[in-house]
Amino acid sequence: TRENSRTLDALHGLLTGIGDGISWKIMPVNTKKKRFRIDACQIRELEDASTGWYLAGENPFRSGYFTHKALISGKYGSIYYGSHRCYMPWIHMFADPEGFCYPCCMTRGKIPSIGKYPDQSLTDILHGSRSSGIRLNMASGNPLPVCAECGDFIRENSIIHGLSKERVKRI
Repeated sequence: TRENSRTLDALHGLLTGIGDGISWKIMPVNTKKKRFRIDACQIRELEDASTGWYLAGENPFRSGYFTHKALISGKYGSIYYGSHRCYMPWIHMFADPEGFCYPCCMTRGKIPSIGKYPDQSLTDILHGSRSSGIRLNMASGNPLPVCAECGDFIRENSIIHGLSKERVKRI
């Protein structure tokens, strides 16, 4: 959010002070509420401040995935996920503090959970009918509406997308 963006440099200092090898991931807030979104001035400040940060994944302010206009609009995922599939429901799961599981953090509270840990095993959750149904819909080209607001896993998905295209070429 606008408020959090002002503390990212201090958070980076705290994390790097813990020790070498600490990485973290920055994800711009995706909201319809304009007052929470970062503005163009903050984007420029974060581009400068984040130079040299050790991040897990791409730096959303320097990666080229998002234009300033996309960051300001809050519709990050529609840029990439409008024409590419998200593979995360096949290889990732998000669990909230109460144990409710979702395909990813973006779906928390937006769709019913796919299961609850430890009431169910992780294997049962990942192979259950809710998870399978979501994967089938996504494989059929029907992503969840919340995918348009997501800016996460773009690098990972683009790698998988490239590998799948390469494999199809060889067949």
